[in-house]
Amino acid sequence: MIISLKEYKDEVIYFSLFDILIKKVAPNRDIYLEDIDISPTTYKRCKNRQSKKGRQIIEQLSDHFGYKIPTNEFIDELEKRINKIYHNIYYKIESKYEADMQYLEDLLKENYLLFPIIKLVKLLVHFNCPDDTKLKFSDNKDLFSEVKEYILFFNYDLLEFYEIFNVLSLEEVDSKILARDYKNELCYSALATKLFKQNRFVECLYLSEKIKRQYLKDENFKRLYSINLNIMACYNSLEEYQQAYDLTSKQMLSLESLELDNFHYETAEFHHLVACLGLGKYQEIIDILDYRQKYQMKYMLMLLIAKFKIGLDEYYEIYNLLSINKLTDITKEFISVVNDIIINKKIEMVDRLNESKYAITHSLFNIVKKMFGQE
Repeated sequence: MIISLKEYKDEVIYFSLFDILIKKVAPNRDIYLEDIDISPTTYKRCKNRQSKKGRQIIEQLSDHFGYKIPTNEFIDELEKRINKIYHNIYYKIESKYEADMQYLEDLLKENYLLFPIIKLVKLLVHFNCPDDTKLKFSDNKDLFSEVKEYILFFNYDLLEFYEIFNVLSLEEVDSKILARDYKNELCYSALATKLFKQNRFVECLYLSEKIKRQYLKDENFKRLYSINLNIMACYNSLEEYQQAYDLTSKQMLSLESLELDNFHYETAEFHHLVACLGLGKYQEIIDILDYRQKYQMKYMLMLLIAKFKIGLDEYYEIYNLLSINKLTDITKEFISVVNDIIINKKIEMVDRLNESKYAITHSLFNIVKKMFGQE
């Protein structure tokens, strides 16, 4: 995707910005304009290209609101820099995150009329944050709300940026949203994430496979690894365990060979273990998890089930080992619940594993429920 800012060399586009700025401070635009010695009629004529006084009014309003009018050279340079920033985001070059964010922060301090564009790009840069927890829409809600006020000022290319966050803000993804043809692949990524969170796994899988083809074409391997995590999770949730197993096996080897970050490897490994559980590959689960020093509850659950399926002696060995470790109260409670389900056959306890405090995924819970939740 190439971002163009050529429309912002045309002074008429700034009238849409001033419409927004005036509306934020006054209920009646015409009265407000008269109060600052601008003819409402002339303003309208300039906005419709029927007067040559447009530049004069833009200068007057810029001075009034305290903003600088960008030169054509400035717009060219900003366009070039935004395209570089988008390149960094699209290819997930996380080492550029701080420099890109600092550039935008410094630019905002200069008070150019293009400030809504700069804030929109700043919002987008969060997609390149090395800390994945900051990619949640909720963390950027205030900035999105502010940017949303200037939607009428954005050209088509910038609206594609905006649409990413618009998708993330939706409570429900309807057929119209799904039917749209997005120019920006990151829109599809945001949409796939939204669908997964709504447990719409078939639709998520379809979109994720579509995005994957584009990422392969662009040789965008970091984004490819990320979208593969979606696909693995969908396969497991749809009980297509062999397909999940095959994909996770390949991705784990690929990530290991490239020595890439732990996040993608650990997530792929988790989906691999779920697939193993679904396929009954219990020894493989044990081989991966047996000698770890610490376990999250979801890994404890898979290891305990795998040991139980191999033999009671193996189960009690790991159960006793886990029990003597220094554990939080929630973890102790969790192990007790798992033991009641596996050993004491208390099927009524299975639904307790779905409580949010245990952080057990949809796909893992479904496997456990099929194994132990029926008479």
